[in-house]
Amino acid sequence: MKASKLAASFTAAALLLCSGIIPPDICPAVHAEEASDSIQLPEWVPQNRNAACQFYNLHGGTYIQDGLLCVTFCRSYSMSEDAAKAEYIVSVSEGVMEEIFHEQYNDQTGSDIEVFVYKPVSAGNFKTSLTCPSVDTLTDFEGNNYIPSYEFIVDDMLNITETDLYAKLPDCMAELEEFSQEHGTVSVIDDKIVFCLQNPTTFFSEWHEGYCSENMRQAAKWSCSNKTRFAGFFAGPRDTSDIVVYEAISEGPVYVRWDVVDTYNHDDIYYGFAAAYQDTSLKTPSLSKGDARIKITDYETGEPVILDEDTGFDIHRRTSVTDSSTLITPISSNPCVIPDLCKPSSSFQSGTKVSIPVSSDALDFKLVIPDEYEVPKDGFGVEQKKAYMTITVVNGEAYDIEYRVSATLSGDVNGDGEFNTADLVTLQKWLLGKSDTVLKNWKAVDYCNDNVIDSLDLCLMRKALIIAQQEPPITLFVLDQSRTRNTGNGTEKQRIITCIENTDLAENEDILSLTQKISDNIDKYENMKLQRLNFSVEDYGEDVLYLVYRKPDQDPDRMVICTYGESCSWLDDEDVKNLVILLIENGYFAKESDALAFKEAR
Repeated sequence: MKASKLAASFTAAALLLCSGIIPPDICPAVHAEEASDSIQLPEWVPQNRNAACQFYNLHGGTYIQDGLLCVTFCRSYSMSEDAAKAEYIVSVSEGVMEEIFHEQYNDQTGSDIEVFVYKPVSAGNFKTSLTCPSVDTLTDFEGNNYIPSYEFIVDDMLNITETDLYAKLPDCMAELEEFSQEHGTVSVIDDKIVFCLQNPTTFFSEWHEGYCSENMRQAAKWSCSNKTRFAGFFAGPRDTSDIVVYEAISEGPVYVRWDVVDTYNHDDIYYGFAAAYQDTSLKTPSLSKGDARIKITDYETGEPVILDEDTGFDIHRRTSVTDSSTLITPISSNPCVIPDLCKPSSSFQSGTKVSIPVSSDALDFKLVIPDEYEVPKDGFGVEQKKAYMTITVVNGEAYDIEYRVSATLSGDVNGDGEFNTADLVTLQKWLLGKSDTVLKNWKAVDYCNDNVIDSLDLCLMRKALIIAQQEPPITLFVLDQSRTRNTGNGTEKQRIITCIENTDLAENEDILSLTQKISDNIDKYENMKLQRLNFSVEDYGEDVLYLVYRKPDQDPDRMVICTYGESCSWLDDEDVKNLVILLIENGYFAKESDALAFKEAR
């Protein structure tokens, strides 16, 4: 077996040398059988796969001790067919080091870990490389999960010093945690920007490169995730902790950002971390320590909100989530930089490096919005706090915050408290230059959000009036809480919302009429409690059926009318029961096979 492995190694090396993949001064490593038999190895040298995994998790790919060098290479976990077929060749420089130990530990999954121990024999440079000739066939995750080479120098006293990029940066979880505590998520090391991307704690989230200025490029990226002795050598693409390194390729301002985003929608950003400097020397930050750049944009268009002296956006200090009574400064330009706004609290400590919060509720300041604007809302009238605000921590010591707001656009241009045809006539007269016409609230009809009132605003106002005079749509929706996803942190629940609008029910007059009847008599149900049924569906989770209704001059609200799954219940009302059964029979809710159970419960 050993003879065949040795022959295979020499054959592969010959092919790679002919193809030019391995430089002539690098030759393949082979088992140092005779040397390892005659030299007493230190106890710290791993002697089995479990010990090798633990050794790598603690020390990373290289370890210098007792005048010896230990190099550990980890093969990528074979997630794809191409990765399973990938061949790896280890090559080393000649003449400087003597290999005294070499062992490769495999498991049934095809993933393996390979350990080398070298003894210096002369001064010079030494390089050891893990080469995958078929690396182009691997996914980004597979290709990033092994480090291809390490470099060292041996001095005249045979002291070994690592000289590559990994000498100052972590390549295992233990080193990454220590590095993160000292340097934070973003740092500058030897004229390079380093992102330390530890596995996000937010459910269904992952890191995603948000922006990289054209004068920067990604120089390296590798995983620091723990290796295990079990199948699934790496935890998987959703449970990784990575190091990403950037270097300059031309002069100019520098801005690189990584965001924690929704796994299934990368446009949905939870928070971000950025490196921002005035030039590629990386000496002068674009924001000073404690500063905050505030930008206010229109939620629908993404364009900056145009401010004037009457706009009234202010930043207030607060001591709790609800307290925002102390004015810090009005917002006079957009964007604007507010000095010393961000002051890290002692309650946000991470090791030796103070971190600043990325949650809006943890901030000690707040944007106060004028009446002409509001926090974005979904179709059910619920404020979308995550869509309203995105926090990016800059250089670990400042903020870049974008607030997204929606214009209220009440349409009440004549100021009588209502939006009707009289407002449309008033605007028409004003646009025609009638001298006796005054717009008492011109911002209420600035539909283009450009601080200019013209005929385009009039057209949009007419459309808004038509919509406002229509009957609000009848809507049902199902909140499905039964979906789950397995992650490195266990099983996470996923909430799925399925809307059933009146347009979907156009051919189901019975359902439509019952929904309308319940909506029209909503006061009857407001204090009614759900009636528990005597059956349930095991291992299903729970679906909740809501009716969305709107009372006159009020925002939409919702009411639970039925639950289905491990807990089955409904409102004790004949119309509600008939509606639920019809929805089940038509495939809108629950399992059609359970319609009989609901009928019997009635």
